[in-house]
Amino acid sequence: MRLNCLLALVFVLLLLLCVADVAIGSVYISFQELLSFFGKRAQQTNHYLIIKEFRLPKMCTAVLAGAALSVSGLQMQTLFRNPLAGPYVLGISSGASLGVAVVVLGENYWGVAPWSNLWGSWLTIGAAVNGAVIALLVMMQIAARLPAGQNTALLIAGLMLGSAVSALVGLLEYFSSSEELQRYVMWGFGSLTAVDWQKMQVLAPVIATALMFSMLYFKPLDMLHLGEVYAQTAGLDVRKVRRHLVLLSGLLAGSITAFCGPIGFIGLAVPQMARLLSRTSRNNVLLPLSALLGACVLLFCDILCYLPPNGQVLPINVITSLIGAPVVIWLVLRARR
Repeated sequence: MRLNCLLALVFVLLLLLCVADVAIGSVYISFQELLSFFGKRAQQTNHYLIIKEFRLPKMCTAVLAGAALSVSGLQMQTLFRNPLAGPYVLGISSGASLGVAVVVLGENYWGVAPWSNLWGSWLTIGAAVNGAVIALLVMMQIAARLPAGQNTALLIAGLMLGSAVSALVGLLEYFSSSEELQRYVMWGFGSLTAVDWQKMQVLAPVIATALMFSMLYFKPLDMLHLGEVYAQTAGLDVRKVRRHLVLLSGLLAGSITAFCGPIGFIGLAVPQMARLLSRTSRNNVLLPLSALLGACVLLFCDILCYLPPNGQVLPINVITSLIGAPVVIWLVLRARR
């Protein structure tokens, strides 16, 4: 009963933050104008185009990105049995970034500008997902060779993998044109505003499908949380489940990275928040709670991006790093006790 109330409260908070995210920005929109958006005279209001073409896609992107990164982080933490696992910390986002760099910085080779149309959007997602999955498989091989409980060593390995990938991206940048380089640098800051309704036709189905299948894996995740030996004894095909979870995690993290840039620490911090609030390790609770909390946290970070005066907007990655970095430090200190 308590957990159901918690889920309901977080869902209500999500609705309130969705309204606030649409209202707050460089131009403030009152609640009355938001209500008039659904009326018959909506197109006559001054802020109709701002809401329709900018605020609503941005809000939907924040919800999808927060839920996807949080669920992906929860799956990685269960796969590695490590609270420090996450798309950004373990270099998974860096792998996705390499895939995007291959497409963006090799625009002349592919013959299509990334995100310019549906084909360019699917090409970018495919490259990002492949990069994320390859990075995740590399980290799983490294984790299998580390002694149990070496959380800090796994964190260092993830940082080194990210550095190696960044070096490869640097080589691509060196041989790219100035226009391609500028496009990639702007993408690297991270933004929720790059997704319009055309790109949403690609992003939303991919994320919704991956989240739906992820929610079906709560029992295998519970078994893996207790150890592979227990899972195998209980009749779980561990190799098959791990392949599926790797694909789902790469699809969630890679797709968001492809369109929004590398958004840090959401996948690491939010599952920890879900565990602290729910006080349970049952994934039938943690999966939906992490998705809802992730959407709430990223909406809140997006609102903070528009707080500076004079119409200035902060990159979303700056806010998530300021919030998530202390969580990583706390987890490392906690693991050493």
